[in-house]
Amino acid sequence: MKLAHGDAYSKGTAWRSLIALYQTNKRFKQFWSEFYQLAQKAGMEDAQTLEYLKDWLSTELKDRLVNIDETDIDLAIFVKKVQRIATKLEVLSKISNSRFLATGNRSNQPNSNSNANSKPTYKATSSAPAV
Repeated sequence: MKLAHGDAYSKGTAWRSLIALYQTNKRFKQFWSEFYQLAQKAGMEDAQTLEYLKDWLSTELKDRLVNIDETDIDLAIFVKKVQRIATKLEVLSKISNSRFLATGNRSNQPNSNSNANSKPTYKATSSAPAV
């Protein structure tokens, strides 16, 4: 019985796994590998895979893809663009994290109370003897 329905069960299982798969905190390379394998097992064509991929990406990547012209873009080109963006985001994250570790300041910005153009203020002290 399994041999007769094995392919249908395999496709159904792949679809269910694909629906449950989101990028969330996974690196794009790992996510893409899992996503593509499941899409192939589910019998998806490249155009369909591309549309689902766009929906399943992390919010951070979707935000960065807003300005990409998707006219006549195929799956391979889209994946290369996303990989480039994901790599840049990872590098920026590492730089940001290393600055945070070095300074303890998560925002990587100067203290909001200090102004680089302001002069230091001094408290006036009186040296006059008490009367």
